[in-house]
Amino acid sequence: MAATRDHFQATLKDEVAHSFQRGGLVLFAIGFSGIFSVLLMMNLGAEHMTGPLVFTSMGAVLSMLVVLLARAGYMQGITLYAVMLPFAAYPGLFFLSCELFLPAGAATFLNGPLAILHIHLVILTGFLFRVRLSLAAGLVSGSVYLLAVWLSSEELARISHPDPALEQDLVFAPLYAIKGAIIMLAGPLAAAMSIISRRLVLRVLREEREKDRVAGIFGQYVSPEVRDRVTTGQEAGERREVTVLFSDLRGFTSY
Repeated sequence: MAATRDHFQATLKDEVAHSFQRGGLVLFAIGFSGIFSVLLMMNLGAEHMTGPLVFTSMGAVLSMLVVLLARAGYMQGITLYAVMLPFAAYPGLFFLSCELFLPAGAATFLNGPLAILHIHLVILTGFLFRVRLSLAAGLVSGSVYLLAVWLSSEELARISHPDPALEQDLVFAPLYAIKGAIIMLAGPLAAAMSIISRRLVLRVLREEREKDRVAGIFGQYVSPEVRDRVTTGQEAGERREVTVLFSDLRGFTSY
């Protein structure tokens, strides 16, 4: 059991390092594509796109930072938390920065697609098989989002619309609290996914090791074909008519 767990930890460490590199490059490509899309929309006449341009540019930079740290072997221990927690809370941190530079502050982007990105980034931490990291990512991301909502409460209260249902969706504080709670709950969801996946992988490894051990012992007495059929479950038994000969050597036994 301990040997299987150690083997799993070593394999997991290597796979996580490779996943960081591949995933970081994918996110960098997505961020670069976002920059191109924003520039294209600006060229087509869209205004007030500076914020999205900054967001996608910084996202691409953070993704490349993850790739470089993973290649250097630093994505473990405290460094893993120091990088992944801000990465998971990046949309909320961007909202907070808008509070400093934009007239409407964080309220400018609170109802856009960036808020939904919180959940995706938190769930991504589940693929690292770090339960505490996923829980912390959900808590930090949800808290940063709620802080941005609190700072922009005055601007949100100024929003008005002829449709009362739409206005309520934009200004009603409890709805934003629910959104923050959903972001936080993404952490336990990712942690549960990590635990279940981890147990499943360990179970498969134990079964494979046991199967190899049985095959090694059983293979000493039967042909490789029979051994493979038995260990893979293909040999379910069959009914045959056979003749059994019992013999003994004269004087070999005392009975």
